[in-house]
Amino acid sequence: MIRAARGGWQTFRGCRRAVSLRATGIFGRMESHVITALAVTLLSLSACHEPSASGPAPMLRERLAGAWQRVDGPPVLHFDGDRCVFADDGRQVLFAVTYGDGGIRRRPLADEIELEERVGFSEAGMTLTYPGGRVVAYRRLAAVPDDARADPLELGTRKPAQTEIEPLCAELRERTERDQQIRNELAAVMRSPQGRDPQSTATQDVMQRMRKIDVPNTQWLVGIVRDVGWIDRERFPDRACSDAFLLVQHSGNLRLMQAVLPLIEGEARTRAEVGQEFALLYDRTQLELGNPQRYGTQLRGDSAGVMHVRRLEDPDRVDERRRSVGLGPHADYLEHFRKDGAQVVVDR
Repeated sequence: MIRAARGGWQTFRGCRRAVSLRATGIFGRMESHVITALAVTLLSLSACHEPSASGPAPMLRERLAGAWQRVDGPPVLHFDGDRCVFADDGRQVLFAVTYGDGGIRRRPLADEIELEERVGFSEAGMTLTYPGGRVVAYRRLAAVPDDARADPLELGTRKPAQTEIEPLCAELRERTERDQQIRNELAAVMRSPQGRDPQSTATQDVMQRMRKIDVPNTQWLVGIVRDVGWIDRERFPDRACSDAFLLVQHSGNLRLMQAVLPLIEGEARTRAEVGQEFALLYDRTQLELGNPQRYGTQLRGDSAGVMHVRRLEDPDRVDERRRSVGLGPHADYLEHFRKDGAQVVVDR
């Protein structure tokens, strides 16, 4: 059963980001999906380090409702009751929001950090003030942009002409190769002593370049699936479908992830080779929605270089669930991380 937020908000619980140390071979492909979550971690942290409020809670809740865009850039905050979406370059980070007499608390569901922020209003819009004093100005938008919503993306239904398929597949291949090259580079950096800390200069340099690849990849793929629908195996070669999956897995676009997850699940029921793709995307999507993962594919790295298996649904049955989608024992999966020199911890 896919638990996604369709047409509204779902109850979200905290989840954490992941980063892997490997991105080559069969397991490398699996783990390279995990690496990208670190990029979204940086996005969530940048989203958090913004601002606070004054005034009675109900009034503040009402005044903040809707979408606000940063005056100095593209990021958008969409307040919807006790939930908030931070959107930037096609990625979405989800927050829980608490309104108080003296301000608001925003907790990114990707982390367990809770921020108190000061909020001010003027004729020009709104300001959010960091605890350290930095002020970020926002202007109110007349409507909520598509990227600042949390419901699944609407997919297109047009049947592509046969002459369109080959060039589309070639473009997918080129974009996926760039996706994998930068993740291989990140994996190499993270094996080094200076790269173990996700906040290190060496790691962040690669992460910034990776985002410059991921953002246009996601924008391009969203345009494609809004036109012709998901890159499914009924109409496209297996390689193109796997390439499209990789771009989705690394997109950070929760609307896109939710939209295609049920379709990949359907393929996994009749095609054993799709089970791994489904498990990876299911786990990541559920964690982003605040739910536990089911197949144990997602790990996070801390500043000490320790890898943590993110929250699991019924850990004692993880191997049973992995077998159902064609994956091997969880212990064997974790052993590949340990062979790369990582200490792995299963959080309960």
